[in-house]
Amino acid sequence: MVFGLPSSRKGRPRMCRACGNLIGADCDECSYCGRKDRVTSGLLADPMRIFGSLGAMKVFTIVNVAYFALMVVIARLGSEKMGEPMGDFLGVPGLFDFQTFIRCGAHSPTRVAHGEVWRLVTACFIHFGVVHLLMNSMALLQLGATSEDLFGRRKTLVIYVAAGVGGNLVSQYFQIGGAGASGAIFGLLGCFLAYAVRLRSHLSDALKGYVVRMLVYGAAMGLVANVNTYAHAGGFVTGFLVAYALGPGEPVRNVEEKFVVGASWACIAIVVASFVAAGFSIAGA
Repeated sequence: MVFGLPSSRKGRPRMCRACGNLIGADCDECSYCGRKDRVTSGLLADPMRIFGSLGAMKVFTIVNVAYFALMVVIARLGSEKMGEPMGDFLGVPGLFDFQTFIRCGAHSPTRVAHGEVWRLVTACFIHFGVVHLLMNSMALLQLGATSEDLFGRRKTLVIYVAAGVGGNLVSQYFQIGGAGASGAIFGLLGCFLAYAVRLRSHLSDALKGYVVRMLVYGAAMGLVANVNTYAHAGGFVTGFLVAYALGPGEPVRNVEEKFVVGASWACIAIVVASFVAAGFSIAGA
């Protein structure tokens, strides 16, 4: 018994989304209002538990760094076949070559057209060089934390993954390859604008001003560096549309809750499956 409520080893008591009272962790029906809720507590109801206390955005940042290190190792192990090292978009020499870049899952329009659609996802976790990686990592940590405050962790995960894929789809249409998390990061900027449009609060004007400044900065970067403006634009629009459709804050209605949970699980599954496909690509090359 916890606070006079029945409990079990399945988890702690949780709050009924209809009436706000605490109910047992393994209860499918609220004993106060009678509302049925088949999305029970635990991992099924909260896929964010996979990421622990860090949250998806911090874990994705770690994945970006770890995957970059893995690519360097792969390139060094095959150093006898390694071509000329790549440079990142600021001209700093890279630590791996183009062959390793493609082998590990960078966006290649030709390969995607031939069925390797998983590259639309893995490309979001690949970076050209150290400077590229550091800039995107800092942006992701900052914008990701703010987005999680405004939309919650699950919705932020959905927005981020959708924006990354959306940005790469626009690049695919224009037959431009590449890699990097910036398309998904611009999607987080899009979600800030969606928040400002949907909720006219004291944050709205500040968020709009911040989004405009970051868009100007992104446009300036496109003039002085080799960046994929199409991925940025596609990610921004996708992030705005998804965030506007989901709405800020945690879900209120039961059907909305189940949709967000399902969408979160779908995004996690897509990312995992894409990396599995990248693993086969690495092993088979």
